[in-house]
Amino acid sequence: MKRFLYLLSRGAGRGKSIRYVRDIQDIFVSHGMQDQLELRLTEHERHATELAYEFATKHGEDGVVYSCGGDGTLGEAASAVLGTGCALGVVPLGTGNDFAKSVLSTLAPEKVLQASPFPDIRPIDVIALHLEGQEDKDVLCINVMSFGFDTLVLSKTYLLQEKFPFLGGVSYFGGVVASLFSNKSFLTRMTLTRVDGRVVTFEEDHILAALCNGGYYGNGFHPAPMAKVDDGVLHLVLAETMSTGQILPLILKYRNGTLVDDPRVRFESVVSGVFEGVERPILGNHDGTIFETNKVTFRVLPKALPFAFLDV
Repeated sequence: MKRFLYLLSRGAGRGKSIRYVRDIQDIFVSHGMQDQLELRLTEHERHATELAYEFATKHGEDGVVYSCGGDGTLGEAASAVLGTGCALGVVPLGTGNDFAKSVLSTLAPEKVLQASPFPDIRPIDVIALHLEGQEDKDVLCINVMSFGFDTLVLSKTYLLQEKFPFLGGVSYFGGVVASLFSNKSFLTRMTLTRVDGRVVTFEEDHILAALCNGGYYGNGFHPAPMAKVDDGVLHLVLAETMSTGQILPLILKYRNGTLVDDPRVRFESVVSGVFEGVERPILGNHDGTIFETNKVTFRVLPKALPFAFLDV
C-alpha cells in the first residue's frame, strides 16, 4: 500500500500551497485513503530535505513524496529521496513551476491534486554536481544548472522579491532590466563528454551556459525544447557574449524556445563534463539556488529517480 507525503512550502508562491491543505485531505477522504496521507509544512531552509529523507527511508518503494512548491523545494526533496526507492512528484504551487512544465500536461493545481493519489511511477534522470573551490560539496540538480547572465538576473530577482513580494513572477523581468548593464562576459574552460563518447575541450567567452535536464527554467524561459527528463542526455546551451542591444531579442527567443536556429547559440548533447572559471569564479545556480565556485564537475545519472507522473 502506497504512502504519500505532501511537502507544503510556507514561502513558495507567497504561501499559496498552505491554502490547499484541506483540499488534499478531502481528496484522500473521498477515496478512503486518509490513512495513507501525511501533510507537512516546511519551516526553514533544508527542512524539505529533512522531512523527505525521514519519510523516504521509512517507506522506501512504498512511498511517494509530493513537493508542493517551486523548483527549489523540489530539488531539496529530490536529493533526499534519491537511492531510497521512494518516488518523487510535484504539485505546481510555486512561482515559476518550471520543472512541472516538463513532466505535467497541466499546471492547474486542482487537476494535479485530484490525480495525485494514483501516480504512474517511472524513472527520470538527474544531474550530479560537484562544486569545488569556495564551495566544495556534492549537490543534486533535477532541472537546470546554469551560470552567467541568467544567474545575475536571478540574484537581482531575489532582491526584488525580498523588497517587493507582491510582484511575484513579474520580478524576474525587473531582474533582467537591472542586469543589462552589468559585466556580461564569462570566460570559461570546458571539458565535455558528448553522447557519442567523444571528449572535447575548449575555452570560450559566453554570456551564459545552461545545462538542461528539463526544458524550462527562470519562470517560464524555454532554452531546451528538445530536452527530455528520461533520455540519459543533458542539453547544454551556450550563448556567445554580445552587446546589450543584441541581448534583448535573444531573451525573447530564449523565453519562446526558438533558439535552435540562432547562430549566436550552440547546443551540445552531453553526459558529463567540467566547467572552470577563467580569471574569476563561476557564478551559477542549480534549480534556482545560487552558488559561486571555481570549478563545476557534472554527470547525468540516467533513470536514477522514480518519479510520480500523473494522468491529468
